[in-house]
Amino acid sequence: MSEESFPKRCFSSHVAVCCAVRPRSSAERHCSITARRASSSVTLWDDCPPRNSSPRGGVGDAESPDRQVTGVRQRQPSRLWQPWRLWLGAALCLALFGLLLALVETGGPLIRLDLSIDRHLHTAALHQAGWTGSMRTVTSVLSPTVLRIVLGVLVLWLWWRGARIAALWAACCGLVQAGLEIGVKEAVARPRPVLPQPVSTATGWSFPSGHAMTSATVIPLLLLVAWPHLRRPGTRAVSLGVAAALVFLVGWTRVGLGVHWPSDVVGGWLLAGFTLCAVTAAIDTWRPGMREVELQRLTSRAAQRVQRQQLPRGGGDPS
Repeated sequence: MSEESFPKRCFSSHVAVCCAVRPRSSAERHCSITARRASSSVTLWDDCPPRNSSPRGGVGDAESPDRQVTGVRQRQPSRLWQPWRLWLGAALCLALFGLLLALVETGGPLIRLDLSIDRHLHTAALHQAGWTGSMRTVTSVLSPTVLRIVLGVLVLWLWWRGARIAALWAACCGLVQAGLEIGVKEAVARPRPVLPQPVSTATGWSFPSGHAMTSATVIPLLLLVAWPHLRRPGTRAVSLGVAAALVFLVGWTRVGLGVHWPSDVVGGWLLAGFTLCAVTAAIDTWRPGMREVELQRLTSRAAQRVQRQQLPRGGGDPS
């Protein structure tokens, strides 16, 4: 193959890969990744021909340069995150929350179930000091204050890395979650459980649980930002399981410590699901695909930096 590079244009909806062959004895390839923002798509330029192609090139080989040069295969936007699906998920969470709120306001079987579960877990907490201490530790480490600090750091990092739409998305999720929590608590004004010999205390109204709602908002946000970096199915499954376990554990500790009713925790989870779905749908409707593009761009940049460090500095053939 000639040492002279020839241009070839290709189009994709993700990250642009610009490559050029510098005339060296080993024909070493030096590549850089750039991105072009547009309202709904990103145009890619590729000056580096794939190995098994003719100099004429052509449109249609958009994936081969990604695999051969950067080692990162760009993914199309997931169909799961289409706005209409997200709006449907938000409507479902809101409908279930409305049903739960109606049961909370009317009393009856739900109140008796809440009281029965709280009394049972409170009795266990009184007789197991070690378990009670562990629950206090979890509820302190994953408190709303700590998680909101983590979310703030994430927003600043995304903004600094140039992922402005993703940073706005994460910030809006946190703000909407906090606003809904305060507003619903003041509107419902549900008292907290009153148990004999309490093992923990908390202030403010009970419904919904702020710990449960904040953890069910921030932890999935962290997972969604890290998702493009988790390329192996096993790693994704483990990460998803850990995130779900942490969210459940936070809710469990609030009931186990006797500071919330079980329905408070469920209400917090439902409002968190509504927040994530509604805010994500609004952002993706406003800037279609850009949130995923920016998150994948972070992955491509990281992979490109690693590959640049692995390039041989001598004149030998890298293959």
